[in-house]
Amino acid sequence: MDQSIKIPKAPLARTREHHVAIGSSGGSKNTDEYQKTAAELMNDDELRAYMEKELQTVREEQAKLGKERKGHADMFRMIRDKFLMANLRYLAEVGRLPDGFNIEAIEEELKVPEGIE
Repeated sequence: MDQSIKIPKAPLARTREHHVAIGSSGGSKNTDEYQKTAAELMNDDELRAYMEKELQTVREEQAKLGKERKGHADMFRMIRDKFLMANLRYLAEVGRLPDGFNIEAIEEELKVPEGIE
């Protein structure tokens, strides 16, 4: 991994350059788009669909809490925080948060219930 490149926390904020630096194959392979973020490569409808799918995936994992193996809550928190919430915060920061995505309400909805490990 190239330590000289600061990798954004939000996956949607990463460019092809970031993906190359971390050894990933993501991002645009078109050299004209090498510096564009994943969010910049999507139109509003594509971005909404992407975020709706990501939110649905996290909700599905939340529904498994307490029913899956011990430690599932840690995995749930990781996908919630490092993917969904990081992307939502990034999109809000750059003015691309789709209508209807309320970060505070989603955070409240996706809390891990007390007593679940």
